[in-house]
Amino acid sequence: MARLKKRGESGAAKNFVTRNQALKKLQVSLSDFRRLCILKGIHPQQPRHVKRANKGSTAPASFYYAKDIQYLAHEPILRSLRDHKTFAKKLSRAVGRREWAAAKNLDDAKPQYTLDHIIKERYPTFDEAIGDIDDALCMIALFANLPAKMYNLPEGVVDTCSRLKREWDEYIVRTKALNKTFLSIKGIYFQATIRRKDVTWLVPYPFTQHVPHDVDFRIMSTFLELYTTLLSFVLFKLYADLGESYPPNLDQPKASSAVASTSASSSSALSKKAVRKAVRAVEHDVQPGDQETAEEDIEEAAESAADQADDFAVDGSKSGIDTLPLPSSDSSDETRTLFRNCTVYLDRSTPLSLLSFILRSYGSFNTRIGWDETLAPNSPLQEDDARITHVIIDRPELEASKRKEGRKYVQPQWVVDCANRGSLLPEDKYAVGATLPPHLSPFVEGEVVDEELAEGEASGSSDDEDDGGEQEEVPESRPALRALLESADDPDAAHDAGLMDAAELEAESMGGEAELDRVRAAWLKATGGAGGASTASASADPTSAPSKKKKQGDAATTAAAQEEEEARKMARGLLSNRQRKLYDKMSYTKAKKAEEAQRLAKRREEIKRDEKKQAKASKVAEK
Repeated sequence: MARLKKRGESGAAKNFVTRNQALKKLQVSLSDFRRLCILKGIHPQQPRHVKRANKGSTAPASFYYAKDIQYLAHEPILRSLRDHKTFAKKLSRAVGRREWAAAKNLDDAKPQYTLDHIIKERYPTFDEAIGDIDDALCMIALFANLPAKMYNLPEGVVDTCSRLKREWDEYIVRTKALNKTFLSIKGIYFQATIRRKDVTWLVPYPFTQHVPHDVDFRIMSTFLELYTTLLSFVLFKLYADLGESYPPNLDQPKASSAVASTSASSSSALSKKAVRKAVRAVEHDVQPGDQETAEEDIEEAAESAADQADDFAVDGSKSGIDTLPLPSSDSSDETRTLFRNCTVYLDRSTPLSLLSFILRSYGSFNTRIGWDETLAPNSPLQEDDARITHVIIDRPELEASKRKEGRKYVQPQWVVDCANRGSLLPEDKYAVGATLPPHLSPFVEGEVVDEELAEGEASGSSDDEDDGGEQEEVPESRPALRALLESADDPDAAHDAGLMDAAELEAESMGGEAELDRVRAAWLKATGGAGGASTASASADPTSAPSKKKKQGDAATTAAAQEEEEARKMARGLLSNRQRKLYDKMSYTKAKKAEEAQRLAKRREEIKRDEKKQAKASKVAEK
């Protein structure tokens, strides 16, 4: 005989439980329940039918999966929370009775718990931990910038966050993994490549923090507890891949800081004894003026030893697991050593930790970065040092009496823009008191200011002229074009041999009319405008009027535009409804971007026109 189905025993009513039901089942307080959910990664759920899940009630409630609550019931931390509740009762009773010895003994035996098993459960593989480390870095960088002692934070939390942040920065510096930097209103965005994954985090500016009172630091402390454990695991693995012990020794003496910072990435190949021997040799043989050369020699030796070490696979165990590759950056060697030849002095108006982190990440030595004594003690360089090449200062003006010959006085944006561009930019645009160029976000691909693009093309053309008109390198997949350009000295012979026709056929097959125009332009450039018989058809009627040629060109352009528009409409008609909507949305976004770029260009022209008028008026007034 079939059993009758009772209400609330199947379906949504069984799959979901309310928060109050979960509290009764787990026998914990609301704060402990929130803490458990944060640590285990359990979130409230929204049922499809709220009334059915709430067993006919329409009262507002938060729902959780019943299996998640059952999963929490077996959590070891739940037992630790109950033990802590018992401990709090005993401690309160001892303090109330003024039994100080018993209270001290209870406090010494306070129950503790660890989150190691939770990290292993939530991140079974190391790559998953790297992919979820962005929020951890942002939170830790935020708390590292807070006051050291706060009434609503556990003792030592800020110091722990500061230590983890310094260890992470040191790893980025040693591996040269930093790729992108962006100065924004919220703070400074950094992006590094760790094990072929992009990690982006936000660091606040080092200003005095005014802590708001409406922030629930209990919730944030729970997240911070999870994130500090996660980052400790990640840093341990990253330093182990480098062959170094964790935690690293960050308090290096200043005398050997160049060796410690620049060749630390190769410490797996160089032993500490070899490094000490090299330092003693430097101190014994090298004169003060030759210190930089000796440091560079030590760094080159360390790099060569590291390259030799990379040729061997280290078998750490006999389990047959493949050794993971060392973390590396996709940037070129030139970018990694961008500031290697720059000796930088940081004024007291600049953020020391942030700028030194960027400079060291792109190849600068510790001994070639100096700072004002008001920022930090033990600066390797003094302000009057003759080796200083760049002074970073964030002031609107600088007196002429304080300037020294042979130095470039630039604003902090110069360091970031050089790092993003991968080359040292001209210092004139970033001079003290000058109007800075637009600071473009490196996280948006393909957007370059027209002026910078024009400057890049101009510099490229000037380099070509300096090289003596050297021809562009032609890929090996274009043999006809290569043969045509090589015979540019005798255009008529090239035409008789049919090289131009072969190159045109090759261009048509590879890129159509656009590639054909490029081939003709390259041929005219190679021959200096004398294309020979191959271009005779283009100038068959030298007496034709320019207006006639212009009309013909306009007509050809209009016809090509019409054909392109018809082809676009035909292609759009072949799309599905979903693809058509997506295409229309992309077209609308592209048109809006073009309109905004046109508006900015128009505004730029107006500003230039106003500046010229003001300059002209000032000259007239001076006369």
